Parts: sequence; structure tokens; C-alpha cells
Amino acid sequence: MGAGDYAMKDRAQGLGYLARMNGTKYLVSGNHDLCSPVERDGHLNVRRYLDAGFDAVVSQAQATLPEVAPGEGDLAVLLNHFPMRGFALGGGSSCPVPAA
Repeated sequence: MGAGDYAMKDRAQGLGYLARMNGTKYLVSGNHDLCSPVERDGHLNVRRYLDAGFDAVVSQAQATLPEVAPGEGDLAVLLNHFPMRGFALGGGSSCPVPAA
């Protein structure tokens, strides 16, 4: 699972590396990816990333991490490229974190 900004400078070269990587490849697109929802025509570039070797391109994804310490249980997490504050910080809802 890649969390955005996969290939920022030479996108053709960066996307070319995907064919040499093993496993299933998911991209949670970032603001510097041409397929990002923040790009004006980002949706038109998703096919380019899929054709290069990503199995899925999404703006966010939910995953479950396995239990680390006995009794804690699995941990559900929301993956995206954008900083957010929410339940972990006591906010109760997700909202963008202001730049420092």
C-alpha cells in the first residue's frame, strides 16, 4: 500500500518501477499524484496508474492492523494522504490539521 506522492519528479520512470515490484499494489493517492482528487483532471489519470501496475487507486482506504499486544484487539485505521485529526486526538470527528 502506497500512501501518495508515488512519483513526483520523473513520473514515467517512477511508474516504470511498478512492473518490477512483487505483490498487490494499492495507491492511496496524494496531492502530488496526477490521479489525485485535488488535481483538476485527476480522475482522467487514474487509468495511467492502473496501466503502470497499481491494482487499485483510491483517495482513502480502511485497513485492519493485527493485534500488537494481547487483549488489545485488532485496530481499524483509515488511510489517506492528507493530515487529519480525529478520534485518536479526542476530536470526535475528522478535520484537516492546520499547517504548523
